[in-house]
Amino acid sequence: MQLSLLNLSYNEDNSSLDIFNIRNLEKAEALRKLAASMQSTIDQKKNPAIGNQRATKRRKTIAQGIIQEGIELEIIQSWLFAIAQMWETGNIPPILRGIFRKSQVEVLFRISQSGEISQKVQEILEGEYYQDWVKSLSRAGLNTSGEIISAITEIQQVVKPLLSASLLVGKSLMSPNLLIKCLKLNPNEQGDKYGN
Repeated sequence: MQLSLLNLSYNEDNSSLDIFNIRNLEKAEALRKLAASMQSTIDQKKNPAIGNQRATKRRKTIAQGIIQEGIELEIIQSWLFAIAQMWETGNIPPILRGIFRKSQVEVLFRISQSGEISQKVQEILEGEYYQDWVKSLSRAGLNTSGEIISAITEIQQVVKPLLSASLLVGKSLMSPNLLIKCLKLNPNEQGDKYGN
């Protein structure tokens, strides 16, 4: 029997043969543990202590920033879980096989927030300020703007759209309940000239 590259899609049982499925339960477990370890920080940021104090404009602004950080961390956590799931099922794209750190996923998330335009990603790669990002991504094997955009796209296809899209309220990431909590500022209370 002669093996042809064109006939690799079926084996003797006439069932699908996917030679690119590589399962690695150790990597999946490591990424899951990494994502799970973020939960306490996420919970703290999504319910900051400053939010329980008397509401002022200044405190509201600070609380909104902290809550936004928590939601961004939650999205990064979901990306880590998505990559872990890909390793677990064996459907990990080659472009994502070098990702094993939270910092790498965080850089991809930050780039996705700045826009996935090839020119914008190239500016980030060339910028002096972003050289730590470049080093982190190069450890993952992502060296060009095309590879970075491809990696972001692959992750976003697996992540639940509800988490990454429904939390957007205007330009800031915030759930409606948290937004309502932050906006509970009594309009009759006037802060001093410093917002207190």
